[in-house]
Amino acid sequence: MERERKDHLSGAGRTEGFSGIFPYIVSPVGERGEILEEPLRRMVSHLIGCGVHGLTPLGSTGEFYYLSWEQKRRIVEIVLDENQNRVPVVAGVTSSNTMEACRQAREFEAMGVDGILSILDVYFPVKPREVEDYYASVAKSVSCPIVLYNNPRFMKFNLEADTLEALCRIPNIQYYKDATGVTGNLMTLRNRLGDRLKIFSASAHIPVFVMMLGGVGWMAGPACVIPRQSVRLYELC
Repeated sequence: MERERKDHLSGAGRTEGFSGIFPYIVSPVGERGEILEEPLRRMVSHLIGCGVHGLTPLGSTGEFYYLSWEQKRRIVEIVLDENQNRVPVVAGVTSSNTMEACRQAREFEAMGVDGILSILDVYFPVKPREVEDYYASVAKSVSCPIVLYNNPRFMKFNLEADTLEALCRIPNIQYYKDATGVTGNLMTLRNRLGDRLKIFSASAHIPVFVMMLGGVGWMAGPACVIPRQSVRLYELC
């Protein structure tokens, strides 16, 4: 279900860019591993009806770590079809294999996503240069905007400011989603990079801080449960 390609680099997905509340959509899976299409479609339309500004299938709440490629592809396909271009869709891509991550990103872009949430899955320790190479390779494999996801608790490494500064020189690396919860680091990053890397909050306890600091929104699982309240919080900030 390919859609007409957008001029991604003129702005993120929609010309105004990504901002606001992007729920991490839960992945409904049946007992035999089948994707439950109707619940997923109802969730997409419900969230859009509640005013969310975008959708993120295959984020942390989407159980991406436990899904096969076929399941992931089907989830994104259903979300795109139900969405019908109403809001931007930013699909999660995660792998410990750079070539596989690039392949998934290219396929999602061909399907019509507006952006890619890029996640690195590691087992053995990786050096900062290797981390940079992974994210740079994924970004260069597509033309749509990239959101870099930093979650040291689960990823076993931290995206340092030097690495982020190097990566944001790549034109379509435009966003950064932070799950560290370390406000001092976020202030340093904001002062150092300004709007070159727009920040989304991930942690549920600091979205107000991030948005008042100049962040562009909140990508989070709780927005699936309290979408209207999350949208209102964004509007107040």
